Amino acid sequence: MTIIPSVPERYDLLEDALCLLPILWGPGTKPFQGKVLDVPEASTWQAWSTGFDRGGRVPRASRSP
Repeated sequence: MTIIPSVPERYDLLEDALCLLPILWGPGTKPFQGKVLDVPEASTWQAWSTGFDRGGRVPRASRSP
């Protein structure tokens, strides 16, 4: 059973997501704490900077151990 959050909760999630995206797209690892989302080490820069293979997977050198 899926429970849909209330409209104010969905707006809070949307606001957090819109604030988090530029952090994820930027270099380095930065913490993010929004109204709903808490991401202690937000980072996808390494995957974007090294690229993806044709299968959509992150190259082996970029994968976490």
